[in-house]
Amino acid sequence: ANPTVTDIAGNSLVGIVPAVSPQTYTLDNRNPVVSITSSAASLGGTGTAVITFTLDQASNDFGVDDVAASGGTISNFAGSGLSYTATFSPSSGFAGSAQISVDAGSFRNASDVYNASSSLSISVDTTAPRVTNIQATTSNGIYRTGSVIDLSVTFDEAITVNTGGGVPSLLLETGTTDR
Repeated sequence: ANPTVTDIAGNSLVGIVPAVSPQTYTLDNRNPVVSITSSAASLGGTGTAVITFTLDQASNDFGVDDVAASGGTISNFAGSGLSYTATFSPSSGFAGSAQISVDAGSFRNASDVYNASSSLSISVDTTAPRVTNIQATTSNGIYRTGSVIDLSVTFDEAITVNTGGGVPSLLLETGTTDR
């Protein structure tokens, strides 16, 4: 009986020649894998991240069209062989888990075997914090210019107050004149 050798697509090996000594064939039927990494685990404001795509097998057809992004956009795609990079920019007003992914079957290795799927999540918050409550801890009354009125300000998310540029201030509506 003649042996039949096929690849994962069912294509038969051509040119099997019976021999007295054993013959060795190497079959490439393993799906290529792309590892996706980021220069940043989280992004805020107008920050961007460099995304690195590392293939475990060379591909001649891996490109930016194989990459999907939710919560932002991919740009500056470059690379060849096993290593590629791109820039991820979060969408303005987006807060949540952004996804960068390569779907299964997007690109092939040299043996025409398609890739397995891969993805990466990045925590993104490009929304500005909002004031949800202001409460005066100083009792009601009449105060002069320069008087100190202590306020407690509540935001919808944790914030960091940077006093390196001076003392934070808040514009108050006091009738017809804002102060």
